[in-house]
Amino acid sequence: MKSTQFGLGFEKNGSTKIHRISLLLLLSNLASLVLILLGVGLTVANQQRRFQANSYRDKRVLSFHTLGLRAVAKQVMFTTTQWRSTLRHCKHLLDTTSYNIECGG
Repeated sequence: MKSTQFGLGFEKNGSTKIHRISLLLLLSNLASLVLILLGVGLTVANQQRRFQANSYRDKRVLSFHTLGLRAVAKQVMFTTTQWRSTLRHCKHLLDTTSYNIECGG
């Protein structure tokens, strides 16, 4: 969602109806998910360096969301193979990450 300058510009919606705002939130979150997947895809394909303007060559310095925004702005295209590789990488991250969520009062 964020601001127009750094994100999707949610503050420009101008709506006062709860139903519309909830739909806008849903669409904004889905768009953010796609942007994050684009950013992960760039990183998996080792193309993230073309979007960062610093001297670091061995690590990613931009968030996946920012990388995705820049990919959309530059109209970067992904092949089916690149998407599959990205989704495999995301699945691997989910499978190997330990989540310690405690419920209770």
